[in-house]
Amino acid sequence: MNTISQDDDLVKMIKLLLKGKEAHPRYQKWFDDFMTLEQRHLKNFVPLLNEFTPLKDKLIFDFGCGTGGSSVALGLSAAKVIGVEPDQMNIDVAAARIKKHHLDDLIKVSYLADTSKLPFPSETFDICICHSVLEYIPTDRHLYIREMWRILKPNGILFIGGSSNGIYPIEMHTGKWFINYIPSKTTSPRGISYWEIVNAIKPQKYVVLNQSLPRDGLTRYAQRLQDKEMSSLKKLQANIVVFFLRLIKATLCPMLGVPIEAFLPWLDIGLKKS
Repeated sequence: MNTISQDDDLVKMIKLLLKGKEAHPRYQKWFDDFMTLEQRHLKNFVPLLNEFTPLKDKLIFDFGCGTGGSSVALGLSAAKVIGVEPDQMNIDVAAARIKKHHLDDLIKVSYLADTSKLPFPSETFDICICHSVLEYIPTDRHLYIREMWRILKPNGILFIGGSSNGIYPIEMHTGKWFINYIPSKTTSPRGISYWEIVNAIKPQKYVVLNQSLPRDGLTRYAQRLQDKEMSSLKKLQANIVVFFLRLIKATLCPMLGVPIEAFLPWLDIGLKKS
């Protein structure tokens, strides 16, 4: 009975989050996605992050934790998590999700209006994650990246993932063309590039962990495309994209000294503080 009550709390908070959108044809999909968010992160995000570093017993900072899907998935993976989020309604949903999974001792999330100034001492966390967040910050994203870097311990890892790549002509969340190239103070979402991320950290020293992974991002991307159901035409288009990405990996990446992830539609970048 206790579990049912906790499920009901999460259902109630998600309905409040989606209030006013009930007549939209995609309402049920949105609702289901919010209800199962931690399961999707456990399936996709957590295994990827584990390729960069073991998560068990690590203290992880979840920047822009949203409705708590990533925080709960990490907590279920035996990590300790502290998250902040500038939307109180999202925090309310996250709190209900944490309660549902009995993770109050492992996960603490809170509302923070200005996430460019984090209320933590320097060198506090083992890992900082920023999953599908920076593309929703229109300007001065280097401020947020530097703050996450500041609170990382020596040898700590900053992981920026699930973000639309700013060098692509299509913004991957919305499917809009060329919006990534508009230098606007209000345009959101707008992709962020690999170079924007690393330039925010310089001149401090870092190691790009993607270059030492047993499985690079192109391998994962190509596999996802193969597993995805699509028309013959779209399958052909996807194979052409993968072909050109393989050429870039063999030629341009060694020349520039960057991982292939710098050119993929979605960014998943791990940087070690050294």
